[in-house]
Amino acid sequence: MEILSPGKKIKILRKKIGLRQDQLTDERITRSLISMIENGKRRLNRKSAIIIAQKLNEYYKNLGQEITAQYLMESEEQQASNIIDENLESIRPIINNRKEADQQHVYQLFEKMLELANEWNLRNKISEILLIRGKYSFDRKQYNLSMADYFNSLEFYLETKDDEKIALLYVRISRCYIKMDLFEQASFYADKAYTLTNEIKLNNGNEIRAKSLFNKITCFSKTNKFDLTLQEIEKFKNLKYANDDLYDQVALIEADTLFSLKNYEKSKKIYERLLHRENKIDLKILLKIYDNAAVLYNKIGEPGKAREILKKAVSLKSKVDEDQLGAFLFEIASSYYRINDLDGAINLLEEIMSIVDERYLGESVLTETHILSAKIYKMKHSYPQAEAFLLKAEYYLESDDKSKRKLSEVYSLLGELYCDMGNINAGKVYFQKIRNNQ
Repeated sequence: MEILSPGKKIKILRKKIGLRQDQLTDERITRSLISMIENGKRRLNRKSAIIIAQKLNEYYKNLGQEITAQYLMESEEQQASNIIDENLESIRPIINNRKEADQQHVYQLFEKMLELANEWNLRNKISEILLIRGKYSFDRKQYNLSMADYFNSLEFYLETKDDEKIALLYVRISRCYIKMDLFEQASFYADKAYTLTNEIKLNNGNEIRAKSLFNKITCFSKTNKFDLTLQEIEKFKNLKYANDDLYDQVALIEADTLFSLKNYEKSKKIYERLLHRENKIDLKILLKIYDNAAVLYNKIGEPGKAREILKKAVSLKSKVDEDQLGAFLFEIASSYYRINDLDGAINLLEEIMSIVDERYLGESVLTETHILSAKIYKMKHSYPQAEAFLLKAEYYLESDDKSKRKLSEVYSLLGELYCDMGNINAGKVYFQKIRNNQ
Protein backbone atom coordinates (compact mmCIF):
# COMPACT_ATOMS: atom_id res chain seq x y z
CA MET A 1 0.00 0.00 0.00
CA GLU A 2 1.43 3.37 -1.07
CA ILE A 3 1.65 6.08 1.58
CA LEU A 4 0.37 9.41 0.24
CA SER A 5 0.37 12.94 1.59
CA PRO A 6 -3.06 14.68 1.75
CA GLY A 7 -2.11 16.79 -1.27
CA LYS A 8 -1.10 13.74 -3.35
CA LYS A 9 -4.39 12.03 -2.45
CA ILE A 10 -6.40 15.01 -3.69
CA LYS A 11 -4.35 15.25 -6.90
CA ILE A 12 -4.75 11.51 -7.65
CA LEU A 13 -8.48 11.57 -6.89
CA ARG A 14 -8.97 14.68 -9.03
CA LYS A 15 -7.03 13.35 -12.02
CA LYS A 16 -8.67 9.94 -11.80
CA ILE A 17 -11.99 11.47 -12.89
CA GLY A 18 -10.46 14.16 -15.10
CA LEU A 19 -11.17 17.26 -12.97
CA ARG A 20 -9.26 20.53 -13.13
CA GLN A 21 -8.14 22.28 -9.95
CA ASP A 22 -10.66 25.07 -10.46
CA GLN A 23 -13.50 22.52 -10.43
CA LEU A 24 -12.79 21.94 -6.73
CA THR A 25 -13.03 25.65 -5.87
CA ASP A 26 -15.79 27.94 -4.63
CA GLU A 27 -15.99 31.20 -2.72
CA ARG A 28 -14.42 29.46 0.32
CA ILE A 29 -11.40 27.86 -1.36
CA THR A 30 -9.32 29.16 -4.29
CA ARG A 31 -7.52 27.33 -7.12
CA SER A 32 -4.24 28.77 -5.79
CA LEU A 33 -4.88 27.14 -2.40
CA ILE A 34 -5.75 23.82 -4.07
CA SER A 35 -2.46 24.00 -6.00
CA MET A 36 -0.42 24.73 -2.88
CA ILE A 37 -2.09 21.87 -0.95
CA GLU A 38 -1.48 19.42 -3.80
CA ASN A 39 2.18 20.45 -4.03
CA GLY A 40 2.73 20.25 -0.26
CA LYS A 41 3.23 23.98 0.18
CA ARG A 42 0.19 24.40 2.41
CA ARG A 43 -1.16 22.12 5.12
CA LEU A 44 -4.65 20.74 4.61
CA ASN A 45 -6.91 21.81 7.47
CA ARG A 46 -10.24 20.28 8.38
CA LYS A 47 -12.32 23.10 6.90
CA SER A 48 -10.63 22.80 3.50
CA ALA A 49 -10.75 18.99 3.64
CA ILE A 50 -14.55 19.08 4.13
CA ILE A 51 -15.03 21.42 1.15
CA ILE A 52 -12.75 19.40 -1.16
CA ALA A 53 -14.39 16.11 -0.10
CA GLN A 54 -17.83 17.56 -0.88
CA LYS A 55 -16.66 18.71 -4.32
CA LEU A 56 -15.08 15.33 -5.11
CA ASN A 57 -18.19 13.48 -3.95
CA GLU A 58 -20.33 15.33 -6.52
CA TYR A 59 -18.58 13.03 -8.99
CA TYR A 60 -17.48 10.03 -6.91
CA LYS A 61 -20.96 9.29 -5.54
CA ASN A 62 -22.06 8.53 -9.09
CA LEU A 63 -19.29 5.90 -9.13
CA GLY A 64 -20.55 4.34 -5.89
CA GLN A 65 -17.67 5.77 -3.80
CA GLU A 66 -17.52 8.33 -1.03
CA ILE A 67 -14.49 10.45 -0.17
CA THR A 68 -14.35 11.60 3.45
CA ALA A 69 -12.51 14.56 4.97
CA GLN A 70 -11.00 12.16 7.47
CA TYR A 71 -9.45 10.13 4.65
CA LEU A 72 -8.01 13.23 2.98
CA MET A 73 -6.49 14.50 6.21
CA GLU A 74 -4.96 11.20 7.27
CA SER A 75 -1.21 11.85 7.69
CA GLU A 76 1.55 9.71 6.26
CA GLU A 77 2.46 8.66 9.82
CA GLN A 78 -1.09 7.51 10.48
CA GLN A 79 -1.18 5.61 7.20
CA ALA A 80 2.10 3.89 8.10
CA SER A 81 0.70 3.05 11.53
CA ASN A 82 -2.47 1.60 9.96
CA ILE A 83 -0.43 -0.52 7.54
CA ILE A 84 1.59 -1.90 10.46
CA ASP A 85 -1.62 -2.67 12.38
CA GLU A 86 -3.03 -4.51 9.36
CA ASN A 87 0.19 -6.49 8.94
CA LEU A 88 0.31 -7.40 12.63
CA GLU A 89 -3.28 -8.57 12.47
CA SER A 90 -2.61 -10.68 9.37
CA ILE A 91 0.59 -12.18 10.81
CA ARG A 92 -0.98 -13.38 14.08
CA PRO A 93 -2.49 -16.63 12.67
CA ILE A 94 0.85 -17.36 10.97
CA ILE A 95 2.98 -16.92 14.08
CA ASN A 96 0.52 -18.90 16.20
CA ASN A 97 0.69 -21.86 13.82
CA ARG A 98 3.98 -23.43 14.87
CA LYS A 99 3.75 -26.30 12.43
CA GLU A 100 3.41 -24.44 9.15
CA ALA A 101 5.06 -21.07 9.75
CA ASP A 102 8.22 -20.45 7.73
CA GLN A 103 10.37 -18.74 10.35
CA GLN A 104 12.54 -16.94 7.82
CA HIS A 105 9.46 -15.53 6.09
CA VAL A 106 7.95 -14.44 9.43
CA TYR A 107 11.15 -12.64 10.46
CA GLN A 108 11.24 -10.90 7.07
CA LEU A 109 7.69 -9.63 7.66
CA PHE A 110 8.73 -8.30 11.06
CA GLU A 111 11.76 -6.58 9.46
CA LYS A 112 9.58 -4.87 6.85
CA MET A 113 7.25 -3.58 9.55
CA LEU A 114 10.20 -2.29 11.57
CA GLU A 115 11.64 -0.54 8.49
CA LEU A 116 8.31 1.22 7.92
CA ALA A 117 7.99 2.18 11.59
CA ASN A 118 11.56 3.53 11.61
CA GLU A 119 11.02 5.46 8.38
CA TRP A 120 8.16 7.40 9.98
CA ASN A 121 9.69 7.42 13.48
CA LEU A 122 6.76 5.51 15.00
CA ARG A 123 8.46 4.52 18.24
CA ASN A 124 5.25 3.19 19.77
CA LYS A 125 4.85 0.83 16.81
CA ILE A 126 8.51 -0.19 16.94
CA SER A 127 8.05 -1.22 20.57
CA GLU A 128 4.82 -3.07 19.80
CA ILE A 129 6.46 -5.00 16.95
CA LEU A 130 9.46 -5.87 19.13
CA LEU A 131 7.15 -7.09 21.90
CA ILE A 132 5.33 -9.43 19.51
CA ARG A 133 8.53 -10.59 17.77
CA GLY A 134 10.09 -11.24 21.19
CA LYS A 135 7.22 -13.58 22.06
CA TYR A 136 7.54 -15.29 18.67
CA SER A 137 11.28 -15.90 19.26
CA PHE A 138 10.61 -17.11 22.82
CA ASP A 139 8.05 -19.66 21.62
CA ARG A 140 10.70 -20.99 19.25
CA LYS A 141 13.32 -21.24 22.00
CA GLN A 142 15.45 -18.45 20.57
CA TYR A 143 15.87 -16.82 23.95
CA ASN A 144 18.74 -14.44 23.12
CA LEU A 145 16.75 -12.93 20.24
CA SER A 146 13.68 -12.73 22.45
CA MET A 147 15.63 -11.01 25.24
CA ALA A 148 17.09 -8.39 22.88
CA ASP A 149 13.63 -7.45 21.57
CA TYR A 150 12.16 -7.32 25.06
CA PHE A 151 14.86 -4.99 26.37
CA ASN A 152 14.59 -2.68 23.36
CA SER A 153 10.82 -2.56 23.77
CA LEU A 154 11.17 -1.95 27.51
CA GLU A 155 13.29 1.16 26.88
CA PHE A 156 10.37 2.89 25.14
CA TYR A 157 7.76 1.88 27.71
CA LEU A 158 9.98 3.11 30.55
CA GLU A 159 10.17 6.51 28.82
CA THR A 160 6.41 6.68 28.32
CA LYS A 161 5.73 5.25 31.80
CA ASP A 162 3.37 2.57 30.49
CA ASP A 163 3.38 0.56 33.72
CA GLU A 164 1.27 -2.34 32.39
CA LYS A 165 3.67 -2.97 29.50
CA ILE A 166 6.68 -2.51 31.82
CA ALA A 167 5.34 -5.09 34.28
CA LEU A 168 4.53 -7.52 31.44
CA LEU A 169 8.05 -7.15 30.02
CA TYR A 170 9.67 -7.70 33.42
CA VAL A 171 7.78 -11.00 33.65
CA ARG A 172 8.75 -12.03 30.13
CA ILE A 173 12.40 -11.07 30.62
CA SER A 174 12.39 -13.08 33.84
CA ARG A 175 11.03 -16.07 31.91
CA CYS A 176 13.79 -15.76 29.30
CA TYR A 177 16.44 -15.81 32.02
CA ILE A 178 14.83 -18.94 33.50
CA LYS A 179 15.03 -20.70 30.14
CA MET A 180 18.71 -19.71 29.96
CA ASP A 181 19.33 -21.08 33.50
CA LEU A 182 20.23 -17.59 34.79
CA PHE A 183 18.11 -17.80 37.91
CA GLU A 184 19.51 -14.84 39.84
CA GLN A 185 18.68 -12.46 36.99
CA ALA A 186 15.30 -14.15 36.52
CA SER A 187 14.42 -13.66 40.17
CA PHE A 188 15.53 -10.01 40.01
CA TYR A 189 13.12 -9.16 37.18
CA ALA A 190 10.31 -11.20 38.72
CA ASP A 191 10.78 -9.11 41.88
CA LYS A 192 10.65 -5.89 39.84
CA ALA A 193 7.34 -6.93 38.28
CA TYR A 194 5.86 -7.96 41.63
CA THR A 195 6.98 -4.75 43.35
CA LEU A 196 5.59 -2.59 40.54
CA THR A 197 2.13 -4.16 40.85
CA ASN A 198 2.17 -3.48 44.60
CA GLU A 199 3.15 0.16 44.12
CA ILE A 200 0.78 0.98 41.26
CA LYS A 201 -2.74 -0.28 40.64
CA LEU A 202 -2.78 -2.09 37.30
CA ASN A 203 -5.71 -3.62 35.43
CA ASN A 204 -3.77 -6.87 35.10
CA GLY A 205 -2.14 -6.61 38.53
CA ASN A 206 -3.22 -10.03 39.82
CA GLU A 207 -2.08 -11.75 36.65
CA ILE A 208 1.35 -10.05 36.82
CA ARG A 209 1.71 -10.89 40.54
CA ALA A 210 0.81 -14.53 39.87
CA LYS A 211 3.25 -14.88 36.98
CA SER A 212 5.97 -13.06 38.94
CA LEU A 213 5.56 -15.39 41.90
CA PHE A 214 5.50 -18.39 39.60
CA ASN A 215 8.83 -17.27 38.11
CA LYS A 216 10.33 -16.83 41.58
CA ILE A 217 8.99 -20.24 42.65
CA THR A 218 10.61 -21.76 39.56
CA CYS A 219 13.94 -20.02 40.29
CA PHE A 220 14.06 -21.15 43.92
CA SER A 221 12.99 -24.66 42.98
CA LYS A 222 15.65 -24.97 40.27
CA THR A 223 18.36 -23.82 42.71
CA ASN A 224 17.15 -26.15 45.51
CA LYS A 225 16.19 -23.28 47.83
CA PHE A 226 13.31 -25.31 49.17
CA ASP A 227 12.30 -23.08 52.11
CA LEU A 228 12.03 -20.05 49.82
CA THR A 229 10.16 -22.13 47.26
CA LEU A 230 7.49 -23.09 49.79
CA GLN A 231 7.36 -19.53 51.12
CA GLU A 232 6.59 -18.12 47.65
CA ILE A 233 4.07 -20.92 47.02
CA GLU A 234 2.10 -19.79 50.08
CA LYS A 235 2.04 -16.23 48.69
CA PHE A 236 0.82 -17.59 45.37
CA LYS A 237 -2.01 -19.54 47.03
CA ASN A 238 -3.31 -16.34 48.63
CA LEU A 239 -3.68 -14.57 45.28
CA LYS A 240 -7.04 -14.19 43.59
CA TYR A 241 -6.11 -15.20 40.08
CA ALA A 242 -7.99 -17.86 38.14
CA ASN A 243 -5.59 -19.73 35.88
CA ASP A 244 -5.77 -23.49 36.25
CA ASP A 245 -2.57 -24.17 34.27
CA LEU A 246 -0.52 -21.92 36.54
CA TYR A 247 -2.06 -23.41 39.70
CA ASP A 248 -1.37 -26.93 38.41
CA GLN A 249 2.27 -26.05 37.74
CA VAL A 250 2.69 -24.50 41.19
CA ALA A 251 1.06 -27.55 42.83
CA LEU A 252 3.45 -29.79 40.88
CA ILE A 253 6.47 -27.78 42.09
CA GLU A 254 5.13 -27.96 45.66
CA ALA A 255 4.81 -31.75 45.43
CA ASP A 256 8.31 -32.03 43.93
CA THR A 257 9.75 -29.80 46.67
CA LEU A 258 8.15 -31.83 49.45
CA PHE A 259 9.46 -34.98 47.77
CA SER A 260 12.99 -33.49 47.79
CA LEU A 261 12.53 -32.73 51.50
CA LYS A 262 11.51 -36.40 52.00
CA ASN A 263 8.02 -35.40 53.10
CA TYR A 264 6.59 -38.22 51.01
CA GLU A 265 3.13 -38.26 52.58
CA LYS A 266 2.33 -34.62 51.79
CA SER A 267 3.93 -34.95 48.39
CA LYS A 268 1.80 -38.00 47.60
CA LYS A 269 -1.42 -36.18 48.58
CA ILE A 270 -0.68 -33.34 46.16
CA TYR A 271 0.17 -35.72 43.31
CA GLU A 272 -3.03 -37.67 43.95
CA ARG A 273 -5.09 -34.47 44.05
CA LEU A 274 -3.65 -33.52 40.67
CA LEU A 275 -4.21 -37.01 39.24
CA HIS A 276 -7.88 -36.89 40.29
CA ARG A 277 -8.42 -34.01 37.88
CA GLU A 278 -6.12 -35.29 35.14
CA ASN A 279 -8.79 -34.81 32.43
CA LYS A 280 -8.67 -31.04 33.04
CA ILE A 281 -4.89 -30.64 33.08
CA ASP A 282 -2.77 -29.50 30.14
CA LEU A 283 -1.01 -32.46 28.53
CA LYS A 284 2.54 -31.13 29.04
CA ILE A 285 1.92 -30.50 32.74
CA LEU A 286 0.13 -33.85 33.11
CA LEU A 287 3.13 -35.68 31.65
CA LYS A 288 5.38 -34.16 34.33
CA ILE A 289 2.86 -35.13 37.01
CA TYR A 290 2.84 -38.74 35.78
CA ASP A 291 6.64 -38.74 35.65
CA ASN A 292 7.24 -37.39 39.15
CA ALA A 293 4.36 -39.27 40.75
CA ALA A 294 5.75 -42.53 39.32
CA VAL A 295 9.15 -41.79 40.86
CA LEU A 296 7.48 -41.09 44.21
CA TYR A 297 5.47 -44.34 44.20
CA ASN A 298 8.59 -46.28 43.30
CA LYS A 299 10.45 -44.57 46.13
CA ILE A 300 7.83 -45.42 48.76
CA GLY A 301 7.74 -49.07 47.70
CA GLU A 302 4.79 -49.11 45.30
CA PRO A 303 6.46 -49.97 41.94
CA GLY A 304 3.23 -51.45 40.58
CA LYS A 305 1.47 -48.12 41.04
CA ALA A 306 4.42 -46.36 39.39
CA ARG A 307 4.18 -48.57 36.29
CA GLU A 308 0.40 -48.16 36.17
CA ILE A 309 0.81 -44.37 36.05
CA LEU A 310 3.39 -44.56 33.25
CA LYS A 311 1.12 -46.87 31.21
CA LYS A 312 -1.55 -44.18 31.53
CA ALA A 313 0.94 -41.66 30.22
CA VAL A 314 1.74 -43.84 27.17
CA SER A 315 -1.99 -44.20 26.44
CA LEU A 316 -2.17 -40.44 25.82
CA LYS A 317 0.15 -40.57 22.80
CA SER A 318 -2.82 -40.43 20.39
CA LYS A 319 -3.47 -36.88 21.64
CA VAL A 320 0.05 -35.70 20.81
CA ASP A 321 0.94 -33.88 17.58
CA GLU A 322 3.12 -35.94 15.26
CA ASP A 323 6.08 -33.57 15.47
CA GLN A 324 5.99 -33.77 19.27
CA LEU A 325 5.47 -37.54 19.61
CA GLY A 326 9.17 -38.42 19.82
CA ALA A 327 9.81 -35.92 22.64
CA PHE A 328 6.64 -37.10 24.43
CA LEU A 329 7.65 -40.77 24.36
CA PHE A 330 11.21 -39.94 25.36
CA GLU A 331 9.97 -38.23 28.54
CA ILE A 332 8.07 -41.37 29.51
CA ALA A 333 11.04 -43.59 28.62
CA SER A 334 13.18 -41.43 30.93
CA SER A 335 10.59 -41.98 33.67
CA TYR A 336 10.82 -45.75 33.23
CA TYR A 337 14.59 -45.41 33.50
CA ARG A 338 14.24 -43.34 36.70
CA ILE A 339 12.17 -46.10 38.35
CA ASN A 340 14.70 -48.68 37.12
CA ASP A 341 12.25 -50.37 34.74
CA LEU A 342 14.84 -50.87 32.00
CA ASP A 343 12.67 -53.04 29.77
CA GLY A 344 9.86 -50.50 29.84
CA ALA A 345 12.33 -47.79 28.88
CA ILE A 346 13.88 -49.82 26.05
CA ASN A 347 10.46 -50.64 24.56
CA LEU A 348 9.63 -46.95 24.30
CA LEU A 349 13.07 -45.98 23.01
CA GLU A 350 12.73 -48.59 20.24
CA GLU A 351 9.31 -47.15 19.38
CA ILE A 352 10.85 -43.67 19.11
CA MET A 353 13.54 -44.91 16.74
CA SER A 354 10.94 -46.76 14.67
CA ILE A 355 9.08 -43.54 13.88
CA VAL A 356 12.18 -41.79 12.49
CA ASP A 357 11.39 -42.87 8.92
CA GLU A 358 7.66 -42.25 9.29
CA ARG A 359 7.46 -38.86 10.98
CA TYR A 360 9.63 -35.85 11.65
CA LEU A 361 11.85 -36.42 14.67
CA GLY A 362 14.30 -33.72 15.65
CA GLU A 363 17.98 -34.63 15.94
CA SER A 364 17.93 -33.47 19.57
CA VAL A 365 15.35 -36.10 20.56
CA LEU A 366 17.08 -38.75 18.46
CA THR A 367 20.44 -37.99 20.11
CA GLU A 368 18.94 -38.15 23.60
CA THR A 369 17.29 -41.44 22.64
CA HIS A 370 20.64 -42.89 21.61
CA ILE A 371 22.33 -41.70 24.81
CA LEU A 372 19.65 -43.14 27.10
CA SER A 373 19.62 -46.41 25.13
CA ALA A 374 23.40 -46.64 25.58
CA LYS A 375 23.15 -46.08 29.34
CA ILE A 376 20.58 -48.85 29.66
CA TYR A 377 22.52 -51.37 27.56
CA LYS A 378 25.66 -50.50 29.54
CA MET A 379 23.74 -51.33 32.76
CA LYS A 380 22.72 -54.61 31.14
CA HIS A 381 26.40 -55.23 30.21
CA SER A 382 25.43 -55.28 26.51
CA TYR A 383 28.54 -53.30 25.62
CA PRO A 384 28.50 -53.59 21.79
CA GLN A 385 24.94 -52.21 21.66
CA ALA A 386 25.81 -49.41 24.07
CA GLU A 387 28.86 -48.54 21.95
CA ALA A 388 26.81 -48.43 18.74
CA PHE A 389 24.28 -45.99 20.23
CA LEU A 390 26.99 -43.72 21.66
CA LEU A 391 28.85 -43.58 18.35
CA LYS A 392 25.62 -42.53 16.62
CA ALA A 393 25.09 -39.79 19.23
CA GLU A 394 28.70 -38.66 18.75
CA TYR A 395 28.15 -38.42 14.98
CA TYR A 396 25.11 -36.16 15.37
CA LEU A 397 26.62 -33.96 18.07
CA GLU A 398 29.97 -33.35 16.35
CA SER A 399 28.12 -31.60 13.51
CA ASP A 400 26.42 -29.19 15.93
CA ASP A 401 28.55 -26.38 17.40
CA LYS A 402 25.91 -25.66 20.06
CA SER A 403 26.15 -29.08 21.73
CA LYS A 404 29.59 -28.97 23.38
CA ARG A 405 28.25 -29.88 26.82
CA LYS A 406 26.22 -32.81 25.53
CA LEU A 407 29.17 -33.93 23.38
CA SER A 408 31.39 -34.01 26.47
CA GLU A 409 28.81 -36.24 28.16
CA VAL A 410 28.95 -38.67 25.23
CA TYR A 411 32.78 -38.63 25.25
CA SER A 412 32.69 -39.39 28.99
CA LEU A 413 30.26 -42.27 28.52
CA LEU A 414 32.37 -43.71 25.70
CA GLY A 415 35.55 -43.37 27.79
CA GLU A 416 33.94 -45.21 30.72
CA LEU A 417 32.45 -47.82 28.40
CA TYR A 418 35.79 -48.63 26.79
CA CYS A 419 37.41 -48.91 30.22
CA ASP A 420 34.68 -51.37 31.25
CA MET A 421 35.35 -53.29 28.05
CA GLY A 422 39.06 -53.38 28.87
CA ASN A 423 39.99 -51.16 25.90
CA ILE A 424 42.02 -48.64 27.94
CA ASN A 425 43.65 -46.96 24.92
CA ALA A 426 40.26 -46.18 23.34
CA GLY A 427 39.09 -44.85 26.72
CA LYS A 428 42.11 -42.52 26.89
CA VAL A 429 41.28 -41.17 23.43
CA TYR A 430 37.82 -40.07 24.60
CA PHE A 431 39.07 -38.59 27.88
CA GLN A 432 41.48 -36.51 25.77
CA LYS A 433 38.54 -35.46 23.58
CA ILE A 434 36.78 -34.16 26.70
CA ARG A 435 39.78 -31.97 27.51
CA ASN A 436 39.94 -30.69 23.92
CA ASN A 437 36.22 -29.92 23.95
CA GLN A 438 36.38 -27.65 27.01
